[in-house]
Amino acid sequence: MAKSLKVYQAQFGFYDSVVAAANQKAALRAWETHQNLFAEGQAHVATDEAAIAAALSSRTCRSNARSGRPIPSA
Repeated sequence: MAKSLKVYQAQFGFYDSVVAAANQKAALRAWETHQNLFAEGQAHVATDEAAIAAALSSRTCRSNARSGRPIPSA
């Protein structure tokens, strides 16, 4: 059975980044950070419908899930 993915969002400078991940630890790994951005209030569960759709779209999600790369949000 496939794991359920949540979409997380964080801001890096002027850019927002979203990632579909199984949990917060996986999201932090995708963002390549050792800081707990969630505890610092810099990352959260995404609420922007367009960002969520982009992160969960089948083409984007599959390619980025394999690479572990987050998706920049517009």
